Amino acid sequence: MDSLIAAFRITGADAVRRLCDRAENADLFRAAIVGGGMFGFVDSVPLRLEPKTALIRRVREIRTEDAVNAHRTNRARCRIRRFSVYDGRDGR
Repeated sequence: MDSLIAAFRITGADAVRRLCDRAENADLFRAAIVGGGMFGFVDSVPLRLEPKTALIRRVREIRTEDAVNAHRTNRARCRIRRFSVYDGRDGR
């Protein structure tokens, strides 16, 4: 979410209003993002918006038996990967 914030104006305890972005007042910018309001009153926040992405939903109806068979076929194609689990003992 903080990558969407381009800049903001913040008024600190000293009553000075500052513009903060990644270049100007960068330390205050980073601190105020994670500070939850501890560094002053934020009164404006321009955001970086990204172009809207089109979402296409495709739905296909199939019979239950066909879905079960397709699942079994796909499972058969997958290779089983072996792994070990560390149990906390020194012998690993």
